[in-house]
Amino acid sequence: MNGCLTKGCRALVLACLLAGGSTALAEPKTVRLTSLEWPPYAGAELPDQGASVVVVHEAFKAMGYGVQVDFFPWSTAISKVTTDIEYSGYFPEYLSKEVSSNFHCAGSIGNSPLAFAQRRDKPIAWKSLDDLSTVPIGVVQDYVNTEAFDARVAQNRLKAEISPTDTSSLLKLELNRIDLAVIDSNVFDYLRQSVPQLKRAQGSLELNPKILEMKKLFVCFKRTPEGLRWSKLLSEGLRKIDVEALSKAQLQRGLATVGNTK
Repeated sequence: MNGCLTKGCRALVLACLLAGGSTALAEPKTVRLTSLEWPPYAGAELPDQGASVVVVHEAFKAMGYGVQVDFFPWSTAISKVTTDIEYSGYFPEYLSKEVSSNFHCAGSIGNSPLAFAQRRDKPIAWKSLDDLSTVPIGVVQDYVNTEAFDARVAQNRLKAEISPTDTSSLLKLELNRIDLAVIDSNVFDYLRQSVPQLKRAQGSLELNPKILEMKKLFVCFKRTPEGLRWSKLLSEGLRKIDVEALSKAQLQRGLATVGNTK
């Protein structure tokens, strides 16, 4: 029987093959991103995984896309994006010249008040970073801080003591091994309420009254055509939602949750 050789049948087979091919090549409707445990902004056990994650979800949802976020130590979260094809971007990140040169970074997903934590019995008065040249300051490995601060660290004009996490940096401060620790003020409040050792010593630490910088938070995507496409999609989605209101409400929810449960 040679019915499958007829012109009409060949056209039908070709149409089916093309349809199957277009399905196979269809763009993914879910973007996979990496993040870190950085409460109340991001964390696997936080309500809705934290304020930054909520904003990213809602922005992509506004564009008809889903988001999957996997959590890793910060250095791993960044490296996964450059070494693992499964991941398209990471967040939340502060911008720097190096970050901008290596990744496509979408519009801001919120604000981060960056400050110094200090001991109550050892307050530090400062007007400029040059006043801190002899002060041991805790920083977290691979975190971007401020351009001026990081430049001085690179030039050995500031004494940076590196820790793997904000928690370990605060513990060094509590033990009087450093005099200041660079930290987001919301992260500081959350950790003091949730980390047992910091909670017990809560009265010994405070935020320095002079803010270091009000930073913006970003999602950073691979520096590829695909990464640029995701970046543009997210930027457009962010314009469709109220980023500030969403972030503020979720930050308050995260801080209230830890305050009620710890």
